[in-house]
Amino acid sequence: TSPSKIPRDGTSADTELVKHANRLASVAASLDSLDLEALARAHQGQGASGITAAAAAAAALNSAIACAVSGEGPEEVRRKLERRAKAEQRSSNIKSKRQADARDAQRRRDALTENFEARAAKASERKMNDRASITQNTRARRESTQQAAANRRNLAA
Repeated sequence: TSPSKIPRDGTSADTELVKHANRLASVAASLDSLDLEALARAHQGQGASGITAAAAAAAALNSAIACAVSGEGPEEVRRKLERRAKAEQRSSNIKSKRQADARDAQRRRDALTENFEARAAKASERKMNDRASITQNTRARRESTQQAAANRRNLAA
């Protein structure tokens, strides 16, 4: 208790001590009703690692202590722990779904990139072939023109 709550006659405030003792008793009752090993086994049964299961059990223990100190009973603690476990499960499901979606998106991006690169390579090859064809046609036209000019000269001569 703080010094301001101690009466001037030297006796302590009994009501504060009783409240504190009741809170400690409810913490003890909550911890007795909490089966941390079963909670950890349940987490491992759902595919979690031993470290994750131990972390969940530690979170449950901390939550039980906090709830009991705040004045909630074992039933409220149990419900709160169940809600928290469900929330953690939902968040892990969401996280794994996001990871799967990210992998799928990456695969689609890779496929699009490959497709684009293949199309670009094909277009580049086509352009090179077109250049070669244009060069051949130009050369053939030039030779044809030169041949026709040579034929005219020969006829004129």
